[in-house]
Amino acid sequence: MDLSAQIKHLSITDKFLIMEQIWDDLSKNADKSELTPKWHIKVLNERENSLKFNDINDVKTRLQQKFK
Repeated sequence: MDLSAQIKHLSITDKFLIMEQIWDDLSKNADKSELTPKWHIKVLNERENSLKFNDINDVKTRLQQKFK
């Protein structure tokens, strides 16, 4: 019996338990470069570098002025 057929016979609870175990295993190896394509890392780095954060007090002031 192939894996797909075995999965179909599992209960929903068992399927979720297996997914959690797989996710735990994958997350332990998340830093391995072969899991993340180089183009994706490049895009993430570009986005992170282009982030601009505003001071919360400035944001509050602008919102207060806008909704007076």
